[in-house]
Amino acid sequence: MRMTERARAALAEALEARNDGLWDAMRSELQAESAEAAFWFHVSSPSVIGATAALLSELGGALRDAYDETALSAGFVTALPDGVLLWESLSDAEIRGEAAERPFGLVPQTYALSEFGPGAELFPIEIPPGPEPGAGG
Repeated sequence: MRMTERARAALAEALEARNDGLWDAMRSELQAESAEAAFWFHVSSPSVIGATAALLSELGGALRDAYDETALSAGFVTALPDGVLLWESLSDAEIRGEAAERPFGLVPQTYALSEFGPGAELFPIEIPPGPEPGAGG
């Protein structure tokens, strides 16, 4: 069965209720054409990706049986003055707990907003952008 918009919204609400300061903002959308529920987390540092991924895995993984025809995906980003820094992407298998844990945020990628793809319409997130990778802080 494919995930409904109501189920996506309920998952987003459950994530927000358990945020506890891990991410600054979250956006999500149900992409009907690809049967994917995409979640984008604006984070200030890649150090929170592991804990956020674990929470998404706990709450999203619980939906496995009910919505087995919908893939889950997650992106962890920081807004830049002229684009988006993508720290990490997680696949459906990783979110649902089928893949081994791995380090997160090791190879960030910078995109112009126009190049960011399907998540671009979810931006701008109206919070101050974080530092450039490698910038002193």
